[in-house]
Amino acid sequence: MPELPQEMPTLMQWNFPTGSLAWSPHPAPHPNVPATAFWGGNSVLQGLPQNTPRWYPRTPLNPQQTAQLTGGWPLPGADPEWTPGTWPPVAWGASVPVQLAPCLIPNPANPNMPQMIWDISQNPVRAQRITGAHAIISLGSQFHQQATVPAAEEVHIAVQSAFVEHFWGPIKVTSKTALTVWDILFGIYMFFQTPLTQMEVDYMQTLDENNYDSLVEACRARCNVTPALPGFERLQGLKRIDILGDQRGFWGLWITFDDFSNTWHLNLGLVNLRPGLPGW
Repeated sequence: MPELPQEMPTLMQWNFPTGSLAWSPHPAPHPNVPATAFWGGNSVLQGLPQNTPRWYPRTPLNPQQTAQLTGGWPLPGADPEWTPGTWPPVAWGASVPVQLAPCLIPNPANPNMPQMIWDISQNPVRAQRITGAHAIISLGSQFHQQATVPAAEEVHIAVQSAFVEHFWGPIKVTSKTALTVWDILFGIYMFFQTPLTQMEVDYMQTLDENNYDSLVEACRARCNVTPALPGFERLQGLKRIDILGDQRGFWGLWITFDDFSNTWHLNLGLVNLRPGLPGW
């Protein structure tokens, strides 16, 4: 994983030998989503102890404080130069610490409409994308695109779900060559296809007596939309994906840097499914 430049950022830009990258401090990974709204979150399961509340800055930050925000880096903000299809707002392949393939990022123009239509409980071959002309087509043409610039052979993906973080930690995706869009999506899919162990299910039920019924209902709903014999799918039992309930829609990935270890990881954002929309 690439190291950060030695120079600390100013409040408005980070300077590189090849140019500067401008941004505005914002703790949410999208300029049009309030931090409190994005990080509010919800889960089909109940009972986990509340985590320490997130801190949202209300005044300008100094360079040291900017490195401690949780919204990713470069920190996106309302930028008149920010155009749809870029994240961060520079040309794909330009010399910045790390960039994601444009199809993997949240929709920079409209946070309420993900660029990719994908129920992560389904094989990524079913994923679709929305074109600039608002047509919905297969994502297949993007599968072999390099996932990051510079190339990476291993990434860790944190899931914005308290239960996922508590039980299993981040998703680890590895490859012997540069990771592609397909590698990332398939790694997410396989992580959630892992069956729940009886010990995990029992523990979830001790947290709240309604958790088991919620898991079963989520499993039933998932089986009904899976393109296979529903009976066969039900025989597979409860899976990790079932703790998400209907919050299985792919919203996008964004980057977080750790200034202590000079490493970066990805974050996976999810939204509720929208019945009736093709692909969901």
